Amino acid sequence: MLKNLGLEGHQIKPRENLIQIDPKTNEIIGEQSYKNPYLSDFYDVIVHVDSIKDINKGWKVEMTKKGEENYNNYKTQKVLKIGVIGNANKGKSFLLSKISKIKLPSGMSIKTEGLSIKYPDTTLFKQRNIVLLDSAGLETPVLASDDELKNDKENVFFREKSREKLITELFLQNYIIDNSDILIVVVDILS
Repeated sequence: MLKNLGLEGHQIKPRENLIQIDPKTNEIIGEQSYKNPYLSDFYDVIVHVDSIKDINKGWKVEMTKKGEENYNNYKTQKVLKIGVIGNANKGKSFLLSKISKIKLPSGMSIKTEGLSIKYPDTTLFKQRNIVLLDSAGLETPVLASDDELKNDKENVFFREKSREKLITELFLQNYIIDNSDILIVVVDILS
């Protein structure tokens, strides 16, 4: 699944218990240590698709030990991929959490990043291999510094950044649509 994302030349942000992936061979190249409990405490693989502009450089990939094991095991097995799409902060991760019986971060205080992948425990699903595909969704806010906004008298920066963000979000949404066996579309706030 990761090979399909065009990850040539991506850079890895090292974190504790995470694996680096060689962008040319897609092979594991070692462990780094960096303590920062975050989304990698919940998801097994995070592909940081921050901007579609980085598609030629590649994106950072974080993978836990469990993510590495399941990724290698699932490459040769039949896997049911469940993806969820919709606007930002509408309950996509909350819904996946309820379906999979796994605690995934949800709510306004934490944001799913890029393409976030979770491999639920097979004992919960009668030995069926399942992969959950999640993302921040559409219409996430455009972030800018005070200086960027102050110097943007004609809203050029904001228009460019908004367009880039929308194209990136649509790319992720289409990836999830194209790679899901079961697709869940969240259209309103879930709680």
